[in-house]
Amino acid sequence: MENNIKEEIEIYTNNVENLYKAVQIWLEKKGYRFELETLELNEEKTGKYKIDKLLIYKQNKNIAELVPIGLDIIGANGRVDLMTHYDSREFLCFKNGGPVITTKIEGHKREHKIFNGIKEDGWYWVESFTLKKAYKIDREVFSSILDEVTSTWVI
Repeated sequence: MENNIKEEIEIYTNNVENLYKAVQIWLEKKGYRFELETLELNEEKTGKYKIDKLLIYKQNKNIAELVPIGLDIIGANGRVDLMTHYDSREFLCFKNGGPVITTKIEGHKREHKIFNGIKEDGWYWVESFTLKKAYKIDREVFSSILDEVTSTWVI
């Protein structure tokens, strides 16, 4: 495996681990419990590699999982899905400013941001691809999304 690929996997793995650590801090005082479970991803660009998913428990029930989908995502630097038995949400890792489309008309280049709201590196939830609005995953955003995807059944 090339050094660049190993480095990309390491960066993605670190970003995922940082997300998990933040989620555990945000939820620890609310009675949640967490477990890590190793899975193997196999992407065309990287080949096979191991990474953990985060299992989220409340009252000894597995209510949700944060599952890494991959690092080779068009327009992003990785994806992790928050999944329940009934619903899911995608979190994308973006660099400051987010992805851009560059156009060149009569020799003049212009960059157009794809999403609004990406002001720093990190994990984001894109509310609407139509409205082009992304929200940085923080305590409030994550808790709101977790409540939304688990609200269809009693915890």
